[in-house]
Amino acid sequence: LESADGVVSIAGGKLTTYRRMAEHGIDLAERRLGRKGTSPVSTRTRPLCGGEWSRQDFEPQASRIAAEERLPLATARHLVSRYGSETPRLLELMREDESWRLPLLPDSELPDLVVEVVYAIEYEMALTPADVLARRTRLAMLAGEDSLRATEVVATHLAARLGWTEAQRAREIQDYREEIAREYLPAPTAGGTTRSSTSRVSGSLQAAARHGGACSGLASGAS
Repeated sequence: LESADGVVSIAGGKLTTYRRMAEHGIDLAERRLGRKGTSPVSTRTRPLCGGEWSRQDFEPQASRIAAEERLPLATARHLVSRYGSETPRLLELMREDESWRLPLLPDSELPDLVVEVVYAIEYEMALTPADVLARRTRLAMLAGEDSLRATEVVATHLAARLGWTEAQRAREIQDYREEIAREYLPAPTAGGTTRSSTSRVSGSLQAAARHGGACSGLASGAS
């Protein structure tokens, strides 16, 4: 977008298009300024965070990690498909505390681990339970109301890292409960029944997650 006074802006965009948009924006700014780039553009071939491994690497890496780290193969596949070449960072974190190897939602088919909460806080700038559960792991959509079981663990890790008081911790948990009710749970209809597209989407996404298809997008390579 270009305003009447010459300000060039970029709005919208997604993980798969932001590089092209940025390139177009810089090209336009250079034309308006009468300048030409002094160095070649390399972002087109530079891997995204986690993209150092190709998809062909995923299965061999998962098998190796499962054997070396004593993890179920399904768990190793989950980590590799979600985090790609960032997976070794999570493995390093797990070696610091064995409890971080535990499932985030026990007795669930979803493979998310406690270590993913730690990683989201340390490396993905997560600051609230909603950041972790809705915008990093996506458990809010995949598990819906069941993701509330993870709020205590998530809030405890956030509180320790960010120095929250107990009152702040309780408030953040309540904020997440309200977001779940507002955004992810069935809404009542006039007839007293409930209507929710989220529940149908959640079911299909859970199936995709079990097969490595529902991931954070960081391991999708340099596309």
